[in-house]
Amino acid sequence: MTARASLILPAHDEARVIGRLLDRLSAGGLSPDIEVIVVANGCSDDTVGVATRHGAPLDARVVHVTRPSKAGALNEGDRLASAFPRVYLDADVEVDPESLEAVFRALGRGPALAARPTLRYLTEGGDPFVRAFYRARQRTPELVGQLWGAGCYAVSELGRSRWGEFPEGAADDLFVAEQFDPHEVAIVESGPVLVRTPRTSRALLRTLRRVYGLGGTTDPPRTRSRSSSALRALLRANAAPTCWWDAAVYVAFAVGARLPSRRSGATRWARDETTR
Repeated sequence: MTARASLILPAHDEARVIGRLLDRLSAGGLSPDIEVIVVANGCSDDTVGVATRHGAPLDARVVHVTRPSKAGALNEGDRLASAFPRVYLDADVEVDPESLEAVFRALGRGPALAARPTLRYLTEGGDPFVRAFYRARQRTPELVGQLWGAGCYAVSELGRSRWGEFPEGAADDLFVAEQFDPHEVAIVESGPVLVRTPRTSRALLRTLRRVYGLGGTTDPPRTRSRSSSALRALLRANAAPTCWWDAAVYVAFAVGARLPSRRSGATRWARDETTR
């Protein structure tokens, strides 16, 4: 059967969560003409085994590359994929097939070149500062309405032509979002992507440092401009006195994550471990 869309799923030591995602896609009836490509990279656990044993109805193609690199995994997935639209999906989020289908339809209709479903943050088990950060973020349409931040995004063939390979040392969703103007992106009303947030302030700060790309890189001008606009939007959305605490916590994390770190940048796939 010829694939009509491709789903690329990079995975680095994801054995504890990848089964959950594949189960959700199977139970939801993911269409068999959507090719699923799991790219395990540098895994030291049973990620490959879990994905391989999953079998029908997804019949995912599972490949293993030795180097732990998310950019490398995404590039390998692109090399193997045969169809568009193309979805890039993190193993630690959950999404229903119906939501992916809605994204495919949106990209097929145009004019959007990139799209994703809505998102919902799962903050259960997080400390009070983590919960405050994500409450402030969830209240701000200009933040939850961006392509990045959901661990799931899709592009049309024309959209994918905007860049070559995924670069090392950059947050992939932020990098991809930079390739499109706002009118070229659709946030599709559908079942949300479920995003499990870090549980501790330290883990959240580490995640934000990775996302902001500290370690020798700087934000491009468009990112700096959007960051300023996003901060103003956050303050507007959290202007009520009952929201001030959440806004203050958000700003403190955002500023702290951009301060110079003693650790140099690394190309390893740094990520939050508290939700795994």
